Amino acid sequence: MFIKELKTSNQKFSRLINYFLESYQKGDPQLFRNTGFATKPKELTKVFVENSKFKHSRSKNLRHCIMSFAPEDSESLEANTGILYDLAGKYLSLRGYNNAMVYAVLHRPDKSKKKKDTIQHYHWHFMVSVNQYRSNKSTRNSKKEYEAQQVALEEYQYEKYAYLESLVYTAPERSKESKPQRTPKEENKAFITQVYSQIAEEASSFSDFCKRIENHAELSLYTTRSGVVNGSWYQGKKYRFKTFLGVERYEVLQELEQLKNLRKQKQQERGQTREY
Repeated sequence: MFIKELKTSNQKFSRLINYFLESYQKGDPQLFRNTGFATKPKELTKVFVENSKFKHSRSKNLRHCIMSFAPEDSESLEANTGILYDLAGKYLSLRGYNNAMVYAVLHRPDKSKKKKDTIQHYHWHFMVSVNQYRSNKSTRNSKKEYEAQQVALEEYQYEKYAYLESLVYTAPERSKESKPQRTPKEENKAFITQVYSQIAEEASSFSDFCKRIENHAELSLYTTRSGVVNGSWYQGKKYRFKTFLGVERYEVLQELEQLKNLRKQKQQERGQTREY
């Protein structure tokens, strides 16, 4: 399971809500925290705007968080959607977001579409207020708190759902136990996995991820014959993003790229409208 928390932004509540619902399939899980009776887009926008009036004047509007699962877990999650609610609830509790205003929507593989045209993993999108409900108190966590919460969530998931293929990503090499000597090939793969994961944590979209890879001193991008960025070169060998990031991380970055492009498109449309 991969947790992605984007930097707080001034994005409009309505725009993110509509984006969440674009890939929503009727009957899929949604989560509401401190939103009262609001369940529809306009109602949710209104209550989030009202709550934002209590935040510090310099604070941004919201934080966008994602909890994604490995494609291998899809069958287990489809058979028991209670897992999705439970892990989402635990995540919100550990972060202290239960005290905030939260709206979350689950995105899942769409069986009516071909695999190449849809996401291949279950994932939650959370819109979280930057301030606690009707309070100017921030919902921000320190880096130390964040890391401890990641470990706590991983331990909770392992205790209750050890059969899931992927656990919460924390820092690699946490164990102090001695490990067998790696071959140079294994060392390179471990290095790439760690670098990709760290950069994915910082990136706000796929293009941002690629830019950070390109700026890395030891890596350079490579593309397919059709011009699609597919991975990077390291010491004369190619390392695919999807392979060493994992499908769930890779697809989350691709989805964030779509969101980024939608925002640009809306801004361009507004600019064209003003010209007339």
